Amino acid sequence: LRSWDVLPPVLEPDPSCEWEAGGLYKSWLLESEGVYFLFYNAKNHTDGSWVEQTGFATSRDLVHWESFQGNPVLRLGTNGAFDDRFASDPCVFRHKDKWVMFYFGLCSDGHAREGAAFSDDLRHWRKAGEVLIDIGPKGSIDSRHAHKPGIISQSGQLFHFYCAVAPAKDS
Repeated sequence: LRSWDVLPPVLEPDPSCEWEAGGLYKSWLLESEGVYFLFYNAKNHTDGSWVEQTGFATSRDLVHWESFQGNPVLRLGTNGAFDDRFASDPCVFRHKDKWVMFYFGLCSDGHAREGAAFSDDLRHWRKAGEVLIDIGPKGSIDSRHAHKPGIISQSGQLFHFYCAVAPAKDS
């Protein structure tokens, strides 16, 4: 773990692909039935605002990757939804007979919250439609943001961690 072979980037933003033209972020790698899935969020600027959505690419050898033509697979929510500006930072796991993607949404109200989406095939996702972890009350450690999921699976149980953010001084 001290010496690494450095290869060229496996994915780079495609300037002709509007949804990811501004950059790629936060990857999540998993293998299913001999295919590697690299989920990531990408940004662009829409109407002067920075937005992020989630897509993926696949590979059989971890070197050559192909972006999914149906990207982004996790799109922004409708205006006013908890994820109407960001649907980002995917963490994907198999749970029972479904795939679940934990992600955070940033709302136009300026707060980030955690959500989940479900899939049968890793390609088509359905949002749960509700906030999984909401911001806390004024004065709490997560009164501004509850976001950036970190999930660990152990013995079939999922442990969900997130970044809690509060203003420097709640007023």
